[in-house]
Amino acid sequence: MKRSDVIKIISETYSVEAEYLWDGETHAVFRHPASNKWFGIIMEVKKKNLHFTGFENSDESED
Repeated sequence: MKRSDVIKIISETYSVEAEYLWDGETHAVFRHPASNKWFGIIMEVKKKNLHFTGFENSDESED
């Protein structure tokens, strides 16, 4: 699933928009409308920082 698909699903399901608080569009947060607290974040993280094997940095991963 692509990042844009996830953002669209979250936006439509919870009636919120992604906020890009840092430079670029690689990190998006979602806030609860009433409390303004974050309930979700989408970040680009390098594979080496997660210590996983088998996936490359990509918007598409194996299901």
